[in-house]
Amino acid sequence: MYLFEEVQRFRQWWLWVMLLFSLLTGPLIFVIVEWKSGWAGTDTISWIMMCAFTPLLGAFFYFMKLETRVDAVGVSYRFLPFHRSFRTIGWEEIASAEVRRYSPLAEYGGWGLRHTLKHGKAFNISGDIGLQLVLKNGKKVLIGTQKKEELEGVLRDLNRSAHR
Repeated sequence: MYLFEEVQRFRQWWLWVMLLFSLLTGPLIFVIVEWKSGWAGTDTISWIMMCAFTPLLGAFFYFMKLETRVDAVGVSYRFLPFHRSFRTIGWEEIASAEVRRYSPLAEYGGWGLRHTLKHGKAFNISGDIGLQLVLKNGKKVLIGTQKKEELEGVLRDLNRSAHR
């Protein structure tokens, strides 16, 4: 049984506007360039790739998801399609765990699967709240969340039960 479970997906409106804009303008630019050159350089493979790239990129973002689970064993996460199975960090490996506000752009360079030397790994979809884990080996892992209060409550409960 999991004390905390969350599934996040890329559903930001601005991302989908950018992908739609690319879907519409990419082929249009290609047609204009080819038309101005008198269709002399039309390459079927290039045309197919141009028309297929944006929908494939859109599908990639649509099916991408971050799943997080917290229970008495530890913190488990999976960032599909990068992780096929859950990665679990046991409580015995964790020096500290806290929910905190962070700057996705300043600390990690954006959202998604990120890694920096200073701040460690980050797995985030949107927002600026995450579960910051500092491991006993000194490594850091941040997992984004949209359920701040629920996650803080679970961490408090686990901390209380560990000190009994």
